[in-house]
Amino acid sequence: MPATKRGIYHNLRESKYTASNGEVVYFFSSRFYLGKFLDGYQEHREITEKRFERIVKNNPLNVDMLSDAIFYQKVEKRGFYVWIKGVEVECRDLYQYALQKMTVKNMPGWSKIQRPKLGERLKNMG
Repeated sequence: MPATKRGIYHNLRESKYTASNGEVVYFFSSRFYLGKFLDGYQEHREITEKRFERIVKNNPLNVDMLSDAIFYQKVEKRGFYVWIKGVEVECRDLYQYALQKMTVKNMPGWSKIQRPKLGERLKNMG
């Protein structure tokens, strides 16, 4: 089913509204939700970091990817569709990936991209 007249995709697999950090691609049902994610993920990272700091003093872990996964699910109200390195994943796989990334010093930011093809490696993934 293509987008509605208002540009909303009820099937995220067909959506052209995508954002990527170079390894992960999030699919959104509308331009509005994509914009809301891109406008808010940095602030959500800061909030998540502060929450972690209350629990773990001098927290050595990078919670950015975990924060982004949580924020994606808060923003996208019509489902879940995510690729990691060109492969469709389930929600638990995304969280497992996010936990593995907690030792990475700097996580890249997100940007709007043209929808890649399933299995296609993104340019800056190598």
